[in-house]
Amino acid sequence: MARDDLIDPRPLAWESWTQIDETTIEVTLTTGPQSCVGVSATVTEDADTVTIDLAEGAIPGADGDCPAMALRTTLRVTLDEPLGDRSVTQAEQR
Repeated sequence: MARDDLIDPRPLAWESWTQIDETTIEVTLTTGPQSCVGVSATVTEDADTVTIDLAEGAIPGADGDCPAMALRTTLRVTLDEPLGDRSVTQAEQR
């Protein structure tokens, strides 16, 4: 579901996260239908923290008559290093 071609991306807060394996985290979020809306993730890692920031935007070629629906979904992100005891966070949403 992660995309790198979003139109007019804007920050999107995720709701929770689950560790899938040493280097995979799955975040839960609410967004629109995948036929209209896409999500991208930026992951920043340091020794103490993994920051996962999401952006939501229209996908190229999406019909302008997208239904106004809020859907709960998940997105998996891959870390460069094992999570270990680092905290998982997101930037403060405005």
